[in-house]
Amino acid sequence: MFLRLTFSRSSATALGMDAHTLRTLEFDKVTRMLSRYALTAEGKRQAESLCPFMQEEEIRRLIAETSEMRRAMDEGLRLPLRDVEDVRAEIERAAAGGGPLGCPELLAIASTLRAGEATAGALLNLSQDFPYLRVLGQSLPAFRTLRVSIEEAIDRGGFVADTATPRLSRLRKDIARVRANINQRLASYLNSAEVRKYVQFPNVTFMRGRSVIPVISTFKGLIDGIVHGTSDSGATAYMEPSWIVPLGNELSSAMSAEAEEIRKVLWKLTHEVGESGAGILHSLDVLSDIDMAYAKARMSDAFRMSAPTICPGTVLRLRGVRHPLLLALSDEAPTGEKDGVKAPDADRFEKVVPIDIHVGDDFRILLITGPNTGGKTVALKTVGLACLMAWAGMHVCASGTCEIPLYQGIYADIGDEQSIEQSLSTFSSHISRIIEILRTASRNTFVLLDELGAGTDPAEGAALGLSILEEIRSRETAAIVTTHLGDLKLYAGSHSGAQNASVDFDLVSLKPTYRLSIGEPGNSNALQIASRLGMPDEIIRIATEFAEGGKSDLARHVEEIQRARLELEERREKVEWLEQEAQRSKEEYREKLDRLKGQERKGAADVAMQTRESLVKLIELTDERYEELRSSHKKAADALKKTRDGLRSFLKKMDGVLDGRLPKREIKAGDEVYIPKIRKWGEVAAVDRLRNRYEVKVGNLDMTFEAADVTLWEDEKAKRRET
Repeated sequence: MFLRLTFSRSSATALGMDAHTLRTLEFDKVTRMLSRYALTAEGKRQAESLCPFMQEEEIRRLIAETSEMRRAMDEGLRLPLRDVEDVRAEIERAAAGGGPLGCPELLAIASTLRAGEATAGALLNLSQDFPYLRVLGQSLPAFRTLRVSIEEAIDRGGFVADTATPRLSRLRKDIARVRANINQRLASYLNSAEVRKYVQFPNVTFMRGRSVIPVISTFKGLIDGIVHGTSDSGATAYMEPSWIVPLGNELSSAMSAEAEEIRKVLWKLTHEVGESGAGILHSLDVLSDIDMAYAKARMSDAFRMSAPTICPGTVLRLRGVRHPLLLALSDEAPTGEKDGVKAPDADRFEKVVPIDIHVGDDFRILLITGPNTGGKTVALKTVGLACLMAWAGMHVCASGTCEIPLYQGIYADIGDEQSIEQSLSTFSSHISRIIEILRTASRNTFVLLDELGAGTDPAEGAALGLSILEEIRSRETAAIVTTHLGDLKLYAGSHSGAQNASVDFDLVSLKPTYRLSIGEPGNSNALQIASRLGMPDEIIRIATEFAEGGKSDLARHVEEIQRARLELEERREKVEWLEQEAQRSKEEYREKLDRLKGQERKGAADVAMQTRESLVKLIELTDERYEELRSSHKKAADALKKTRDGLRSFLKKMDGVLDGRLPKREIKAGDEVYIPKIRKWGEVAAVDRLRNRYEVKVGNLDMTFEAADVTLWEDEKAKRRET
């Protein structure tokens, strides 16, 4: 049994999830993207305010809801959430008895209730393979009686219907009768020769609830009546003749009664809404949760995401993970639109290079090095966002398996976060942030540090960076750290629990490849880049000498490892290509061989079937001759009997060989059959049991055969298909 628990968003937020980390990793941009996939106003608000959760069971439930919703969408599920309107204020007003709701407000409530019913029905119609979605459907209360009351009382035009109450129906009939009487008598009055010369135009006008005629102002004293108003120019006076006033009063009285009856109808419906207010508000909360799961699934589909696994312990493994904000960029490639929301196209996925990364198993500190703009910071943010998205119940932008632990906190220091309020320098700002992180860093936290040791003297920065790394290592904190300082690159090689990684750089195109390689440090490639950009050779030569002179033997060894790795990588790619070609050739050969074997089987079957048919006919002929000779030529009959018995024995052996290929069952559509009389094979298209016939497709021809002319045949390939 699945239970749905409700957590307040504030208490569900991870304790170690400070605002700085969320802002640094740009989680707010991801939630804004998610909000564009929501269909309701509350769903959009909930998406934009989404925070990672701390409760493991809550996270698992949310991920499961997202996964089930995406799977249901693949099977054709569509939810009418666009019809859910933001009616919380109206519900609260009705519950408080602050006044009757208007027709548009009541219709909005009815529309929302109908959408809730349809959504519940759609989720409950899912199979038992969708337990979490079915629980969501069961959580939606039904308000059919209230909805029907509103829809029957208010028409589609947004007015209280004549049939809302019997009294309202009678009043409106009276109003129509009196108004018709007034208009008819006034029209006749206007058309009389005596009055026509005093009026501006011969039309009855309605003003302030009274039927009036347009009299020329200079003649109004000649008409016995009441002036209810004048035109803007003052040339026309709108008068109600005295003789029509009693009918006008009757009409006003009926219209006042109508307004009062309408108010009663609206009050009654408002009271009914107020009585169900708590349930409707709960329904809106559930619909908002459903919209969130729907939005997450729609975004998962658009961004080709996969469901992460929340695993125990502190080991993080991500395969084929991409940065969602890079996928969302649309300035370099055209985009397709899905339900009005732009989604990345195939070109976009090709341009954003996926990375594989892990930390917390053989090592707890991963030190990423490489050139500036090489993708180190992107890798750091990609990992951090994957964790935040998973903890928020979202899928992650990954093509492979993602195992994400539930750390007690994640802390990041990325980019230039200079504090204006404290007037600190960039270096001081980073150090202040790192001090905050070290106050709470433990074995169950995850730390992301960008460009450790930068912003000050390289030697002092490296020394401080080494001390910080050692402190993190002593606390067994999982951490990913980027740097371009040469001394820090050697840390992982001389300390257990730490590992190097590098981002590669193409020196020909002067562009980063964004590929992450775990196991060796990277180079800044500053001299190579400067040379490619046109720096004079003499300057490059002198700089190289200075650099070589300052390198330690270990640093040179690291460079040799890097070159060897790149060579091995090229060879590996060539080997993979050759393996793929070999596999393709192998499959092509196997396909051709199977086709040839199939032809051989058909040929052998053809001979066997023809031979068997000939044997059966020969045995029948010997039986006839035996009966003819048995009484008159006993000796010849005995010899013929021996021949017949031999033929029968041979036929029995042949049937033994063909056993299994001639199954004893009814022929059905799709069976492969042999037609001896034309020595052809075909496939049964239709079976006519009544006439005992079969329609068989022989090559490109559709032919009809008697049942006796068709033989069922099953070769080994067909038998394998059956099993």
